[in-house]
Amino acid sequence: ARIVNGEAAGYNTWSWAVSLEVGDYLCGGTIIDESYIVTAAHCLDHNLRPSDIKVHAGSLKVMEGTQRSVSQFYMHPSYNKAEHTNDIALIKLDRPLDLSNRDLAKICLPKIASTSEEYPVASTPLLTVGWGTLSSGGDISRTLQQVTVRAVGAETTYCQYVIKNPMLQLCAGIMPAGGKDTCQGDSGGPLMMFNSKQEWELVGVVSYG
Repeated sequence: ARIVNGEAAGYNTWSWAVSLEVGDYLCGGTIIDESYIVTAAHCLDHNLRPSDIKVHAGSLKVMEGTQRSVSQFYMHPSYNKAEHTNDIALIKLDRPLDLSNRDLAKICLPKIASTSEEYPVASTPLLTVGWGTLSSGGDISRTLQQVTVRAVGAETTYCQYVIKNPMLQLCAGIMPAGGKDTCQGDSGGPLMMFNSKQEWELVGVVSYG
């Protein structure tokens, strides 16, 4: 996925965002504590060994900053490649990150275990970041980009077309205008919401679109 029609991220704004060097691929990820990164399962679905993955944290520049190797990774056991469901994975770092470093931080996780209603609710402003290409088939961005979108209800025609299971997948974009999105290279990056506690909360992982 790519950030299209976004803008450059500010210094120390998204200190939990990391770039992942996955063999010959670029993906994003999110720091959830000093030893673990959340990313998309499809980023790691290439017969990889942990040694094939490098994590770069604490920099706006792609593949720069604090580097860590990976001791293990865990793809969701129910990940469905064809339907893109449960497209989530955990990466365990070989050494903990120093979160007292002002260039590094962890994102908050949702406090709800389950809900019968859509979360976040439709039209909620959301934000995503990444180093993916700035146009389809173009070059990756050397500097972290950000774009604001909105949660889109699963019952809308657009979302019914692109998601298979609304209990497992979240639809986001700018409807009906479009024009702002993610694409190649942004996969695995965070989809974030600024919650009522004035904290940035991880509500999704960039998967496809």
